[in-house]
Amino acid sequence: MDPSYEGFISGDRWMDETTRLAMPIAIWCAKNGLPIEYGQLDQELVRRHGVKGQRFKQNYGRVAGKIGDLLDELANEWGESIPPVNAIIVSQKTGLPSHGVDWYLKQYLSHTKKGKMNNRNRDAIAQQVMTTVFNYDYWDEVAKYFKLGRLGKVGVLVDDRSKDPIKLPQSGRGGAGGESEEHRSLKEWVADHPGKFIDYGRFNKGTTEHSLLSGDSLDVHFKNSTMRLAVEVKAKNAPDSELARGVFQCVKYQATMRAEQLINSNIPNAKALLVTERTLPKEIKSAAKRLGVKWRVIKR
Repeated sequence: MDPSYEGFISGDRWMDETTRLAMPIAIWCAKNGLPIEYGQLDQELVRRHGVKGQRFKQNYGRVAGKIGDLLDELANEWGESIPPVNAIIVSQKTGLPSHGVDWYLKQYLSHTKKGKMNNRNRDAIAQQVMTTVFNYDYWDEVAKYFKLGRLGKVGVLVDDRSKDPIKLPQSGRGGAGGESEEHRSLKEWVADHPGKFIDYGRFNKGTTEHSLLSGDSLDVHFKNSTMRLAVEVKAKNAPDSELARGVFQCVKYQATMRAEQLINSNIPNAKALLVTERTLPKEIKSAAKRLGVKWRVIKR
């Protein structure tokens, strides 16, 4: 019997039994690009198997750890890297894995030779590892190895009413009509005030219209020795459709900058921020929250 599979089916402690129940849930989430919170994992186990829910959700950290260990053993058996699926079991507060997964993050760094993990770049590394989990193409083979059978949908995620579609205003073609004076003025003001973004790092004056390798141009680009920040600005006269477009611009710019960092063997920790001169409408706020886009209102 293969060592990893033997480790999976053996043991009668709560952690061992719960690992066998939680593994197919975690792999379904990985295949479908969905992180799962500790509390949601608890709810799904109760829903599927009628087990007693855990009062202290942090107990699932032990289960996540065993799942990670089993995949690490399997990676050694197969002679290839398998991303740690336990990295997508996350805290409700942060949307990131707890520090119990840090050993697996360091393993990722050691395989990719991207440098050392520290307090400042830990969350960026965690996000990158989660992306690696979602992009892995062989979860079906992992499920087959552990004889998990058909991976049923995780009901607490797909049945959640908060995941209903969000209706956003439709925007026209980006850039049509040229740049307004209000937009140009706000862009230059933001570039001249790096202290407004101290929570992202200490920057000198930013540059405007910074070109990315994708051919896109950032409104404002801040950079220091360890961090990059893109700021997409929307002036007070921007219509709702333009605010919605700004959310998706931030998604694209952050992903592109992190890809550039990976190409240059740097920690992929770049961030993108949407800056507006008026508050976002409710639907656009919901979209930004769902997509993990940060935004703030600036008053000059």
